[in-house]
Amino acid sequence: MEEFIVDKVRHAWESGVPLTPEQLYHMGLDYAKDLDDKNTVDTIVNDKRATWNKYVQHVLSRNNFSVWKMSISQSVPPDWRQNAEDNTARTWKTFSRENVDVNADETFLLFHPLGQRLIAPTGVKHVGTALQVDNKKWGATIMIA
Repeated sequence: MEEFIVDKVRHAWESGVPLTPEQLYHMGLDYAKDLDDKNTVDTIVNDKRATWNKYVQHVLSRNNFSVWKMSISQSVPPDWRQNAEDNTARTWKTFSRENVDVNADETFLLFHPLGQRLIAPTGVKHVGTALQVDNKKWGATIMIA
């Protein structure tokens, strides 16, 4: 089970979509059911969630992972508007000097986060996710040009 947990967590982190503890819980449960491992299923399901959580904490710790609160960016500075206007003017000036015609970018804004915590390597400073959402009703695509 430890190898399964570490493989899933590491793959998710490296692909830019770290797992939440809840996602790992369900993956572990499905994995144990597929193995037909009744002891593990009982440990995970039958009022022993704390036992599972403690086991996962030890596995993560041994493999230099831990559960982090999402912290993609720092707090918004009080002078954010002036900074935005200054950066826009600087960007426009650079684009004009380099003869750039068009610059646009888009991102999907998720209306409701899927969790407040993610599993990440120990020692990282900012933890976020590049989660792909298939259901367009979960958010909106924002485009900046």
